[in-house]
Amino acid sequence: MDKRLVKNIDFVLIAAVIMISALGIVAISSATHVANGGSAKSVLLQSVWLLFSIAAAFLIMKIDYNLLGNYYKVIYAGSIVLLLLTLLIGSSANGAKSWVRIGGVSFQFSEIAKVAIILSLGKLLDIKKDKINNIYELLKILAFVGIPVLLILKQNDTGTALVFIAILLGMIFIAGINIWYIIAFFAFGIISGPVIFKYFLQDYQKKRILTFLNPNLDKMGAGYHVFQSKIAIGSGQITGFGLYKGSQVQFNFLPEASTDFIFSVVGQELGFVGSITVLLLYFIMLFRLVQIAMISKDKYGSLVVTGIISMFLFHILENIGMTIGIMPVTGIPLPFMSYGGSSLFANFVAIGLALNVGMRRQKIKF
Repeated sequence: MDKRLVKNIDFVLIAAVIMISALGIVAISSATHVANGGSAKSVLLQSVWLLFSIAAAFLIMKIDYNLLGNYYKVIYAGSIVLLLLTLLIGSSANGAKSWVRIGGVSFQFSEIAKVAIILSLGKLLDIKKDKINNIYELLKILAFVGIPVLLILKQNDTGTALVFIAILLGMIFIAGINIWYIIAFFAFGIISGPVIFKYFLQDYQKKRILTFLNPNLDKMGAGYHVFQSKIAIGSGQITGFGLYKGSQVQFNFLPEASTDFIFSVVGQELGFVGSITVLLLYFIMLFRLVQIAMISKDKYGSLVVTGIISMFLFHILENIGMTIGIMPVTGIPLPFMSYGGSSLFANFVAIGLALNVGMRRQKIKF
């Protein structure tokens, strides 16, 4: 790699995401340690995925992001193929048909599709930047994202579909869309909400929304996850119970402790100190990403990093929000912390892309 590019690498961003990932492995270790007998398998797998993901990020950094953008149609088509493949041969977990098993390893292709859509949508918006407020062009952009969203909804993965919408909104806002279009979008969502709730949501999705609005409605059923999560985080107080000592975690009261509710593990066992440390690291990560978006040498780079920021921000707010009961449960992971190789890999590829943009903020003169 050219030394003039290396000097532009954001090592603070790299340090932040690696520290978050390391904390995630520690929390996964505790979550899978449970008092009635646990296994080191999850920790080992997550560690292997971490090394593989870091290597992938550095590989992505070497390829000029504008070169990737030139193949945006191929990247987009590839993401659609992966989502279709999931529908055809995928297996179900927690009500969502999101996983494809290959050679004994499960992959969630929708995680990879997020990054692919950011790359391809960024290029499309860059091409159409002077026409974005033309209603016909805007409809084509909405259809561009709408197709993968519909395929993911077909998988019964509402949480991931919402991530795609968050990415779209963030990127079209930076692309220069008239703010009234966004206001109209939210107004339509509010007006159509009751119809969607009654006719399009499944029973378990309705229960999640109802228990979010009324936490005491079904503490032992649909609201059990959040009820136990709030006990865990609240009981952690300032310094927590200590690793491997949290009652809700170690006695299996907290469901999905290593995945969706990993922040609850941190809250109970490391307390306020651990929780605020995680939040501070996320703030540093997002702050550095915003800086990269602002100093990008071109609109495409800025759009790509904006999509990455939108993706991470939605994941963080939604995941942590649901653990403390201020957001409905959607089952999306906490970036770099939740157990899962597909998510970790996609997140590091996204970071690699952001670093790629930051490295090339100045044209190399020969």
